[in-house]
Amino acid sequence: MKQNILEIRGLKVGEKRKEKKSLIVKGVDLTLRENTICSLVGKSGSGKSLLAASIMGILASNLYSEGEILYRNKKLLELPEEQLNRIRGKNIGIVMQNCSCSLNPLVKNGRQLSIVLKEHLSKKENRRKQAEELLRSVRLENPRLILNRYPHELSGGMKQRLLTAIGIGGAPELLIMDEPTKGMDVILRNQMADMIYQLHKETNVSILMITHDLELAYNISHDCYVMNEGRITTHGETKTLFETTNDCTLNDLLNAQKIMTEFFAV
Repeated sequence: MKQNILEIRGLKVGEKRKEKKSLIVKGVDLTLRENTICSLVGKSGSGKSLLAASIMGILASNLYSEGEILYRNKKLLELPEEQLNRIRGKNIGIVMQNCSCSLNPLVKNGRQLSIVLKEHLSKKENRRKQAEELLRSVRLENPRLILNRYPHELSGGMKQRLLTAIGIGGAPELLIMDEPTKGMDVILRNQMADMIYQLHKETNVSILMITHDLELAYNISHDCYVMNEGRITTHGETKTLFETTNDCTLNDLLNAQKIMTEFFAV
């Protein structure tokens, strides 16, 4: 039986206000089993990305979190910053959704990837060779050429794959992916879905995938949680959940995606 790699219990995220507490995430419970892909779906503004930021300990200064986030039974919200830094990247990686803002436009791609490798790999290892292997693992061709270029010289899909390579640079066993197919056309979405699934199969990395892309969630995730207005409204095994749901939030999302698919198919 698979063990739980991540457990979230009663997580609340709110704004720091003197006059009253303003909650955005309102008591979320979520469990991610090791060696699985778990999708977290929901409408924009439902609190999905704040949940990811809470796990990594990178909430904005005007926000606070409370509850429990356990990684391998370590209570992340209670750890000092020094200990969290040792877990970030090495044990838990993250791929942010906004690749344009997450990559430094003035620094070559190779340098940005090398920074991660330098942090988590021994000095004896050939970081350049490791960087090329990482780019191959996320299905990027001509890795040597890409490493010598700047982010603006890559397409949106290539930048997203580069961010994924940076996210797995420390060989984490848990990877958080925030909207990995956002803004992609159908062909790029399918390529990204295949890359994520193959990455999971080849490395056994556990993935928490935050996404609007219900087709992506249905095709590659084992478990699914649906979030709306700061709360989990339903969860379960992905295919069973999608095929038997009576959850209003999930049905709304499915109907909206169906309408969009039919619109772009015209």
